[in-house]
Amino acid sequence: MIRLPDFKMTGLQYDVAVLDPPWAVRCLADPYAQLLVVRRGCIWFDCPRVLPHPIYMAQGGMMVTVGGGAQFWQSGSDAPVGEGIANCLTVPLGRFHRDPADKHKTELLIGRSPKGGNLLIPAFPQVFYLSPLERETLDRMHSLLDLIDAEAHGRDDLIERDGVISRAAEIMTIFLARYVKERLTDDNPNWPEMAGDEQVMRALRLLEVHPERNWTVENLASGIGLGRSAFAVRFKSLVGDTPMNWLLRMRMQLASAAIRDGRRSLMAIANSIGYTSESAFIKAFSRSFGLTPGSYRATINGRQGVPDVAGDPETKVVTKICRSTL
Repeated sequence: MIRLPDFKMTGLQYDVAVLDPPWAVRCLADPYAQLLVVRRGCIWFDCPRVLPHPIYMAQGGMMVTVGGGAQFWQSGSDAPVGEGIANCLTVPLGRFHRDPADKHKTELLIGRSPKGGNLLIPAFPQVFYLSPLERETLDRMHSLLDLIDAEAHGRDDLIERDGVISRAAEIMTIFLARYVKERLTDDNPNWPEMAGDEQVMRALRLLEVHPERNWTVENLASGIGLGRSAFAVRFKSLVGDTPMNWLLRMRMQLASAAIRDGRRSLMAIANSIGYTSESAFIKAFSRSFGLTPGSYRATINGRQGVPDVAGDPETKVVTKICRSTL
């Protein structure tokens, strides 16, 4: 039987946004672990630092993110994106009352907590999507969200109202951990055991915050107080890959997002993730993606961010991405 490390959900916040298409929002969610639920309508979701293209979210779908940089939510893949979150007005869940006249508008439930609030949350993939086809997990999650909704609208003098909300959020986190363990960890069968290893989690955090440093296994191990061999074995067994391979994948995710953004030169992008020459960066990028940075940008721009995947695109595409980030 797998046991998770002890954790408590703190700093919880639940809000609702009702948006009249066409609309687009730039969401600054990096400091948070976020649960985005499409309660009515559908949206396109993008997190350029992590995702190679926007993902379609159907009604009832749920997107989980842990940091990952700026997000873009759009009613259509071609809707213009605003520059600030001020264009997405939200109402605290406890004060939200559905207006029957809004039945043609998009309704989003946004749940957030600080991503560093406990050891478990940072161990999740940076982004993963539960499509409406994931009935077993989503039925349980929506039941708990209904409970949170009812408690948020309850009287302030109810015994342990906030306690019920936080405990429901903790149970949801356990259900999400089960989903990740069962569906998204082919390359890392030891998840979520790594969440309980403080030194490995510190190493992951160092790589995330300082991807530009000239990391080696030796200096990374030294930075968390372990010997090289012991650290390398522990990291591989818990994360499912070597520290340097994990760093390379993260650097390439950051690079692909910056190339899509188009506001920095290749040399500036290379320097920001630890490459001192443009040619070395292009070679590493081409090995990872099978395309040069210039070809990658042209391909992304040519398909205008719309995924070309048959069947159930949101599940197939996001599952593949999540496996690459574990």
